[in-house]
Amino acid sequence: MRTLVCHFEDMHDVHAHLNSSHTSISFLAGLRLREGEAVRLIVAVDDVRQHCTLRVQSTSCTFNGDTLGRHTAKIPPTEGVWLKMFLSKLKTMQDFAYTRAA
Repeated sequence: MRTLVCHFEDMHDVHAHLNSSHTSISFLAGLRLREGEAVRLIVAVDDVRQHCTLRVQSTSCTFNGDTLGRHTAKIPPTEGVWLKMFLSKLKTMQDFAYTRAA
């Protein structure tokens, strides 16, 4: 199983790459994933130095002549639980940072 590390600037950047129901994520990568290929995806949020590891399944890959391709991967329900907990943790950290700054 291949491992990909996706760096996101902040929590809002992560949400921009998730669909509304948090069942799929899109990202750029310089490799071609086969449809249905299982991948270990490390979601790293740079501004808080936190990461979460998910096992996802590639659903599509498009290259438009670039070296990077836009990938979409399905997040299985068993991994969705970990993603939900990670997003909650990020929200709590963000709330705490605002409270501390005030």
